[in-house]
Amino acid sequence: EIRLSLVGSEMCIRDSIYTLRDFPSLTGTFLCSVLVGKKEQVRVGEGAIVTIGATTFILHVPGGEEE
Repeated sequence: EIRLSLVGSEMCIRDSIYTLRDFPSLTGTFLCSVLVGKKEQVRVGEGAIVTIGATTFILHVPGGEEE
């Protein structure tokens, strides 16, 4: 299991499954422009557009195909 904690959010990789979780934050966590609810955990995949505060990135995984 690999965890990446960011201000207000956490991304976790476990058994090749990527999840994104929002912690209560002022700026919000978005998956493909949809707000992730406070303390909600969602599955993310290849090509997912994630926005945490003012930072946006596209998730690319080794050998991944867009979901």
